[in-house]
Amino acid sequence: MSLEKAEEYLKNKGMLDHVIRLEDSTATVVEAAQALGVEPGMIAKTMSFLQDDQPVLILTEGTARIDNRKYKDTFHVKAKMIPFDEVESQIGHAPGGVCPFGINEGVNVYLDESLRQFDIVYPAAGDDHSAVKLSIEELEQIVEMSQVIGNNKYAPISEHRFHTKLYEITGNRIISEFQDIIYPVLDFVKEKYRDFFEPIEQELIQNSELVTHRHLLEYIKRGDLEGYKHAIVEHFKLYTIYLERHKR
Repeated sequence: MSLEKAEEYLKNKGMLDHVIRLEDSTATVVEAAQALGVEPGMIAKTMSFLQDDQPVLILTEGTARIDNRKYKDTFHVKAKMIPFDEVESQIGHAPGGVCPFGINEGVNVYLDESLRQFDIVYPAAGDDHSAVKLSIEELEQIVEMSQVIGNNKYAPISEHRFHTKLYEITGNRIISEFQDIIYPVLDFVKEKYRDFFEPIEQELIQNSELVTHRHLLEYIKRGDLEGYKHAIVEHFKLYTIYLERHKR
């Protein structure tokens, strides 16, 4: 029944032909990635939460983890997942097939920034043997979402993947290999000193100075080399400010 609800929703959006029915299970990120032949990050993982009895869906890239502190900073409540046996009644789809299509009225939907590192993503389609192939633009257009957020612990994973893939595309093998060396160090520093980094990050956001992957991709699409050079420096401003403020 959930598959039919999702298909009806997608049909009304002109996206029914994007639904993929599969013989293999898509109940988990790993199973869905294997069944579709894509990397796990391309699976749009849909997680169900309660916020003061209000059901909420958050879609992230497949390998992301929710950061409890960022979640509370974003929503001003602690992260509380919907109990397994209540998901279907609260959302409209059973675990293994939860998606933002054809859900119960009143369920708020949020798309996480981590999804933007992929051109194509695969959310479920209402049951555990289906998926929907969508571009990020299509997903944003057809999902009646509340907003795009950035509150999960994806950064150490997607940051590395994004830049490594970028340098691979440009053919710069040396810099690509350098990523494998430097990013574990940056991940360690950012996690160990997160109490110092998070206020700086919030400051950059408030001042509209936080340069994200989306901004970098926009420069690349426009072919603006000088703009990209400046933006990549600003992209790492978080670390620059930290070092400036903690000089010995």
